[in-house]
Amino acid sequence: MEKQESVLPDGYSYEVKFVVPPEDYLGKATEELKRVRRKLSIPGFRPGHVPMHVARRLVGEQFLYDILWKIVEEELKKTLEEKEGSLAGDPLIKEAKVGDIRWEKGGPAEITFLIGTKPEIQLPDSIDEPVTLPDVEISDDYIEDYLNRYAYEHGTYEDVDNPEDAQYFILFLHLGDKQVPFVVERNQITEDLIQKLIGNSDEPVEAKLGEDILIDTDQFWQNVIEYVNQYDQTNELRGAVANHQGETDLNVSLSKMQVFKPLELNLENLKKVLIPRYAERVKDEKEAKEFLKEQLKRDLLHVAYRRVLTELLDKLRRNQDIPVPEEYLKALARRKLMESNQKEVAEEEIELEADRLKDRLITDLLIGALLKKLDVTINAQDVIEELARYLYYRMSSSEQEEPSEEELDKYKELALRTIEMGLEREDLWYERVLLDRIVKALLEKGWAQKKSVPVEEFVK
Repeated sequence: MEKQESVLPDGYSYEVKFVVPPEDYLGKATEELKRVRRKLSIPGFRPGHVPMHVARRLVGEQFLYDILWKIVEEELKKTLEEKEGSLAGDPLIKEAKVGDIRWEKGGPAEITFLIGTKPEIQLPDSIDEPVTLPDVEISDDYIEDYLNRYAYEHGTYEDVDNPEDAQYFILFLHLGDKQVPFVVERNQITEDLIQKLIGNSDEPVEAKLGEDILIDTDQFWQNVIEYVNQYDQTNELRGAVANHQGETDLNVSLSKMQVFKPLELNLENLKKVLIPRYAERVKDEKEAKEFLKEQLKRDLLHVAYRRVLTELLDKLRRNQDIPVPEEYLKALARRKLMESNQKEVAEEEIELEADRLKDRLITDLLIGALLKKLDVTINAQDVIEELARYLYYRMSSSEQEEPSEEELDKYKELALRTIEMGLEREDLWYERVLLDRIVKALLEKGWAQKKSVPVEEFVK
């Protein structure tokens, strides 16, 4: 077999062509067929004594193709081993000329692969200005806004009898013998219609969209359809809605009136916002809000870590030109798009996908170079331990910030179970641990520095 290797103009894409002469694949196929035919049992021949020409007809030319690809794959594996550690992805088949493969008078096979490799990136020993690690300052105003949002998210709707107190009216839309409930806010219904509904509580009254019910036709029927799709498990109402959709003259009756009450932010309810370790220590509402500050600050920590890494990667990328296997990435983009679309794709789409792959590869290259520069490594046990500490923090009511060795072992078992059950993803926790270690190493090296940032600015 002959191997021809050539470097493409980008310097990191390679074409590797294997030329397999007939004697190579025929010789190997014949040896393999001799072994296989010992197991063949065909009427008219003694077991294991099927003539070769009969065996060839039986297995067909597909047998040759299988042997040919085994030969090529073995040689390709050796080629990839030579480039181990520098590959940008799996090799791609660029061209395969195998149409003349036959048992008798077959021709050579030519198979060409496209291989992408990664450049070696050398990071500088220092950077001009450290990147900023936001040290988030959580204000009292932010805590109040957070708790108000929480109160509304966990509020309840209560029935009222007095229409003056009502914020929402639940009406029945009468469609033949069907009734479809829908909700309107007070500002979406005229006071005149409210009085008619109150005075005719047992009978439907006539109403007109845009005049009595102040919702335009499209929005009203969209609301009705959304309700039916969400709550009509029996599909009984869908036909009635479809038959009347778009009408503006309606028959409606009052179902009930309601008022929305946000959750009361008393001490008991404030405890529900807190993780157990803080909730157990709360003595009053002021202290609950202080604990909530600590909790939110910790929750925002990894968002801050991700921002500092993104800023550093952008800085490193601007300061050096990073070459990539352009030809390989473009071919990979084309294959991905064609596999997902099952049809020809436009060159513009291929260029966009290739740019996306290029950005991702450069990010991976920079992170790899950064890990090497900072001497940062992690293993599976590090990931499990970090998840165990997180579970301890979120679930334990102990006042100790760090678990004892015995407690940590228990939470490690819990961490393994949560991953096995799919409640937590190991790959995401791997990224989280990696991010923690990178940022801590950046602070030690002086490539990052903390800066106080108001939470309102941070969350924009």
